[in-house]
Amino acid sequence: MSKQIKPKEQKLIQQAQTLLSQNSVAAAKEALLDYSRKNKTSSNTKYLLSICHAISGEPELAQPLASLLVKEQPKNIEFIKLLGSVNHDLKNYTQAGELFKKALKLNPNDVQALSNLAGALKELQENEEAESCFIKTLELQPNQPDALTNYGLLKQSAALVDEAIELHRKALQYSPEHVAALYNLAFALNEKGGYDASLKFYQKVLQVSPNHVRALCDISYVYGKLKQPELSLPHLERARLISPGDPHVHFITGITHKALGDIEKATSCLEETVRLEPDNQSAKYHLAILTGDKSMTSSPDKYVEDLFDNYAETFDDHLTSKLQYKTPELIANMLKKHINTDDKYKILDLGCGTGLAGTHFQEISEHMVGIDLSSKMLKKAEQRNIYNELIATGIEPYFDSHDFRPDIVISADVFVYIGDIAKIFEQVSSALENDGVFVFSTEDADGDDDFVLRESGRFAHHENYIKGLAKANQLTLLDCEQTIIRYDANKPIHGQVYLFKK
Repeated sequence: MSKQIKPKEQKLIQQAQTLLSQNSVAAAKEALLDYSRKNKTSSNTKYLLSICHAISGEPELAQPLASLLVKEQPKNIEFIKLLGSVNHDLKNYTQAGELFKKALKLNPNDVQALSNLAGALKELQENEEAESCFIKTLELQPNQPDALTNYGLLKQSAALVDEAIELHRKALQYSPEHVAALYNLAFALNEKGGYDASLKFYQKVLQVSPNHVRALCDISYVYGKLKQPELSLPHLERARLISPGDPHVHFITGITHKALGDIEKATSCLEETVRLEPDNQSAKYHLAILTGDKSMTSSPDKYVEDLFDNYAETFDDHLTSKLQYKTPELIANMLKKHINTDDKYKILDLGCGTGLAGTHFQEISEHMVGIDLSSKMLKKAEQRNIYNELIATGIEPYFDSHDFRPDIVISADVFVYIGDIAKIFEQVSSALENDGVFVFSTEDADGDDDFVLRESGRFAHHENYIKGLAKANQLTLLDCEQTIIRYDANKPIHGQVYLFKK
């Protein structure tokens, strides 16, 4: 840093440091900006101003200052770490990781650099290296709350939510008002279905950081689960005032109004989401549900992936106990009537989720492949240890890029997210071994349409459509059973289980 600083600037630096220590970031930033407009500044002032921009959620303004500092003093570890953190905020994870590695060459035991490198590696999905960095960080400094809660996030991404919760709680033991740890714990408890506990921690986040936009949005999800969506409206209105250009805020507000039955406001918010973020497929999907748009032929991959990533931790219990979901068992029972259960088969599980269906086929499996869009669901399926392969992909892309020749293809409660399944039938028929079977479930569609998108956001298919696709693809109907697929709001949802043979 600069060796000679004018007394006026030195006074400014001390003032800014005091304001930052008091969490008065806006005041510190304004004082630094005001001085910078009128005077040539030292590296100390640039450094503090870059930090203020970063803390204020303005990484794009922090980056030029931090880059200049590193250029001027390429071996200043604090400048390098700052630039790394700013790049991380800008989602430039590769650059961030390289900068933290550079800092560690200067000081291999710098706890902050180690912790931040672990965070960047986590975002790059280099999980083994990330975990190694977290472990080393905590060996050097066990009471490091940033490292603890970020290690917890790594555990969450691996569907080890209980371990994540323990790490977030440990971080809070050392720093009870650590905003990230509070938020991460609230989110983890949310994933576990502990909505009352989750609500308390979201409220703590907002006590410490009233303008925390993500907490203001997430709390609406919790209120929805607690059957009190109206209580989230003041929080969402505050989020919109704080961040009027954030499409996520408008999206969550729209979903909340949809849950409250206010179609006009829901439509308006979702339309604003699409205006701000034209590629937001989930918003377009919900608009299609609200407006009855028949041009939507499947649920967007991003919608399904997000839905089930958030659902993974509570999926099995919710489906089996609350929705009385028995489709995997129904599919298994039908299949076993038409095969020799003493033989072993190559099985492909389309949309395998956590492996609920796969558990019914373990005894007859020679080699079982499961595919799903949700990586968190796949991690849960991996814990069952019943699949030989688990692949994160959609159905059509899987068939386009793999040549597995199954004897049995199963699909339980998956086509409710795909309306037009014509290509899938072609792909299944082409992939199946001769005499192979295709067994799956659908929800029943009323009327004459091949498939319809319901208010639930799920597709229902007409029996004639299914049978027509089968005939066109040399699949012979061996069995069909009308049944109750699940319950929704205590009402039975009727559907079919089909079994076709090639």
